Amino acid sequence: MKKEIYVGIDFGTTNTMLSYVNEQSRRVEAIRMKDRSDYAPSCIALSKKEDRIVFGVEADEYNGNRDWEFRDDFKKELCDHKYSVSIPYGEKFTPHDLARTYFKLLREYCESQDFLIKKAVITCPVNAKDAWQEKLKSAVGIDDVVVVSESTAAGYAFFKENPHTRDNILVVDWGGGTLDLSFISKQHILALRHPQKRLESGLPIGGEDFNILLYRHIEDALSAQGYGDLLQQDLASPAWHNKALKKTRAIKEQLSSRAVDSFTQSSAVDPSFTYSLEIARDTFEQLISDILEEAEKLVLHFIQDNQLKPDFILLVGGSCRIPAVKKMLAKATGLECVHWDKALDAISYGAAYIAADKWLPAPQSPAPDLQAPAPKPEPLPAAAPIPTPAPAPEPAPQAEPHPQPAAAPQRPSLSLPPFPAVPAQRLSPPVSRAGMLLRQLLLILALVAACFVISSLFA
Repeated sequence: MKKEIYVGIDFGTTNTMLSYVNEQSRRVEAIRMKDRSDYAPSCIALSKKEDRIVFGVEADEYNGNRDWEFRDDFKKELCDHKYSVSIPYGEKFTPHDLARTYFKLLREYCESQDFLIKKAVITCPVNAKDAWQEKLKSAVGIDDVVVVSESTAAGYAFFKENPHTRDNILVVDWGGGTLDLSFISKQHILALRHPQKRLESGLPIGGEDFNILLYRHIEDALSAQGYGDLLQQDLASPAWHNKALKKTRAIKEQLSSRAVDSFTQSSAVDPSFTYSLEIARDTFEQLISDILEEAEKLVLHFIQDNQLKPDFILLVGGSCRIPAVKKMLAKATGLECVHWDKALDAISYGAAYIAADKWLPAPQSPAPDLQAPAPKPEPLPAAAPIPTPAPAPEPAPQAEPHPQPAAAPQRPSLSLPPFPAVPAQRLSPPVSRAGMLLRQLLLILALVAACFVISSLFA
């Protein structure tokens, strides 16, 4: 029997992640993909020779294969009606068709893992237009879909995972496609649309632009070494070109933790020759300096124009792992920049938490602890003889009746007055009948002795 879940989807430019909140543990769990990873590459491949379509890691393996049509840009081009992909056995595919097919394959994979997606919260860039959001909702392929901004979902996840946090947070979500900003606090969530800056080249501020700049640098540097003619022949090969792009992305990621990395790849035209180029982090940071300058202006305008007072900056998304990004934000704002250890998962986690809070039934109250100690009873007043009937106690007010403790075992010659009729005073110990006679005898003897003393004084 398949497990019905309310899923949170981070539909990223580079990767897609699906998570859900476990109904018993109330903790987020990611749906593992075919390669046992939590992420599925946001790409699709269509065979040109047979009626077969694959997605994710499997599709990535066909990138550059002439027998397959590979696409990984359908998120960016979701509303582009002029863009289409044609394959021999079928009709044309628009970006929306590719996205719908991608999510259909994702749902089928989840069902093969015994998960049935009933409802979903999917994330989008802050600046996504209404038409784009509607296209995204219809592409998911289920009836009940809610769209939230990526940076808002990330901040929501942070508060869920850190419930005692009371700070105001500026979420900077810098992924592969866009730079999104949200201001989130315990009192409210504020995701404001902001002007998405563009460079003179027309490229938007996205992490994939870092890859393009680095790839162009590698191409220029290898050409400067005298390999221009051979390199142009290799670049004409889609397989070689796509392999070089993957290596460029890997170098960018490695430079976040290394000062130097190298590009090495054999020539497709002359396999005996291998290209080799060292790339320093300083060189990479210089390449992206214009983008960092634009990002700095965008963040400062967002804070100042909306009169925000964040306590710290939460860094989310793969591009925020670049040391120069953290350094730039800290210097520009004077705020602490926090790298959350769940930064890459935060968007999907937040969407899953929002889905759970919206649709998952509230947890049942826990059963009472039968082993818990019983409340300590109030002490009973000390027993005392009542030689004369005590005055009847005034009845307690009806609005606030005093609880009656259990009665103690009664002595045969003594009746215990009801609580609280006993006056709050010290009581004498009980005296028996023989004791009373002894007291009277002693009193008589004392009187006799006194008379004897007095008579002896006048004798």
